[in-house]
Amino acid sequence: MKITVSSTNRTKPAGYLALIQRFGLKVIPHWHQSSVTGSSALETHTVNGMTEAFYPTRYWSGDALGDHLEFALKYDGINLAILAAIFQAAPKQEIEHYVASKPRGPYVRKLWFLIALAGRDKNGVGTFAQRTERVWGRGK
Repeated sequence: MKITVSSTNRTKPAGYLALIQRFGLKVIPHWHQSSVTGSSALETHTVNGMTEAFYPTRYWSGDALGDHLEFALKYDGINLAILAAIFQAAPKQEIEHYVASKPRGPYVRKLWFLIALAGRDKNGVGTFAQRTERVWGRGK
């Protein structure tokens, strides 16, 4: 399902949809695709099990990798296949920056769990997770 952009009501992809487009990922479409529009109310349309959600501007938190990951975890649900593809495509530094910016946040903690589940630790992210344990108050 493709999000359409009209000249009167511009949409910006958010969450998984934005990251799939940013990194040019070839993944099975997620059942829930999100966009942020200039409207003042949330609109959803479901056709054949695929849901398009159009969120008001107040839902937009930014265009950084972390912003879209957090949006996806909050509103699009968890899709391990898409997350694994994102973890392979995304620069490690961007993930580290997001974690460092919100080390005690609930979505960062979920993200670290999912990174480990996806096997990204072998690429060095685990060492950063170990360093952040001091920030989370678990390490010495």
